[in-house]
Formats: sequence, C-alpha cells, structure tokens
Amino acid sequence: MTEQERTFQTEWKEVVPACRAAWTKRYGGSNPARWEEHEPRYRYGWEAAANPSYQGRDWSEIEPDLQRDWSSRYSNISWQEASDAVRDAWEISNANEQKLRLHKEEMHTGTNTTKTGEVRVRKEVVSEEQTREVPVTHEEVTVKRHPVEGKAPASEDMFKEEEVRVPVHEEHAYAEKRPVVKEEVHVSKQPVQGSEQVSETIRHEEAHVEREGDVPMHGSEAKAGEQKSKPKDKLINSDKKSGEVF
Repeated sequence: MTEQERTFQTEWKEVVPACRAAWTKRYGGSNPARWEEHEPRYRYGWEAAANPSYQGRDWSEIEPDLQRDWSSRYSNISWQEASDAVRDAWEISNANEQKLRLHKEEMHTGTNTTKTGEVRVRKEVVSEEQTREVPVTHEEVTVKRHPVEGKAPASEDMFKEEEVRVPVHEEHAYAEKRPVVKEEVHVSKQPVQGSEQVSETIRHEEAHVEREGDVPMHGSEAKAGEQKSKPKDKLINSDKKSGEVF
C-alpha cells in the first residue's frame, strides 16, 4: 500500500463513526454484518466529497454523474438503493469540512475591429489643350496660253461672250472629340495577418497552512502548504544556583 493509500485509509477511518451513526439513524441498524453491507455506499459518498471535480457543487448537480459512475461500478446494487447512504456520507463530509475557495484570474485575448482610415478613389475632369499638325490640300488654278497649230474650224458660238468656270477646292482641318475608355482602376482590399503583443497583470490566490501546537494533519496539500509557527524562545531561569535551562 502506498503512502497516499495509507493516508486515504486513515482519513476514512476518522469519518466512519459519523457515517455509522447516520446509518443507524436511517436504517435502525446495529448488526455489524449489516454495516459491512452498507459501508461501501457511505465510503463512495465520502470519496465523492473528496473529489476536486465535485467540490463546491450542489448535490443536485453531481447526482447524475454519481449515478452513472455507481451503475458502472456496482451493477448488483441499484442507485435507488444506494443514493440515500451516498448522500448521507456526502453531507457528513461537507459538514466536517470548512472550504476555502482559491481563485485565479485567467487572461483571455481577442480582437476588436476599429477603423484606422479609408482610401478614396475618385475621378475628376482635367482639361488640356492639344495641338496637332494636320496635312491639308488645296487646289490652285493655272492659266496658260499656247498657240493652236493649223487652222481649226470656227465654231458657231464665235464672237459671243463665253466663260469657263473651274471650281477650286481646299481642305480645312477640324477637331472632333470622341470619348473612349483609356484605362480602368480596380480597388480592392485583403486581410494581412500579423501579430501584436498584449500584456495584463493577472492575480491568483494561494493557500498557506499554518499550524500552532502539536496538531495532527493529513493530506499532501496540507503538508505542501504548511507553515509551522515559530517556536518560542527558551526561557532561562535567573536563579543563579541552579542555572537550569528549560
């Protein structure tokens, strides 16, 4: 048997008288054989009270868990038969104990989204003067005289006024504006993963066990946190004859 098991057994023996008194009151029992039959039920309730998972919780909260565990361990005895004894031991253990709850603060981190700014993309009309060289064509009239060789026959319209009209043309440059799409601007955003360090001061409570006098204590937690009180200084008898130190 390990040291922890021996300590556990010793602590159970200290609770047995109170559990047995509760058994006698509930069942009116006095036969030791009958107590041995019920003892596992009371011990189960005492062990449950010592379980850190159940400490500080109400009976109504833990009973469903205890019922499932009991049914898996003691299939020959129903929970309905055992629950009264288990609860008696649970209440006895809690009544004999004074609980000191230790708390601690836990740091939880998260992120909040805040607006850091914005980007605006807008368009505006900008006017500018452009000049281009455009090639143009114009017509010019050239009049030339040259003698007619030979004797051409005369026409019937001779000796009448006559004119020849030659249309003269020229090109003029002009500017015409036509809207076209020059380019497109696409605006998008995407998340960029980074990290930041956050700091916070968190607190926790510690239990310190102080003992005065020769008080027996059991349990590893008690020994770990024990702080013995300082022994009193020895008194020196002022009687010069004896000179006894005590």
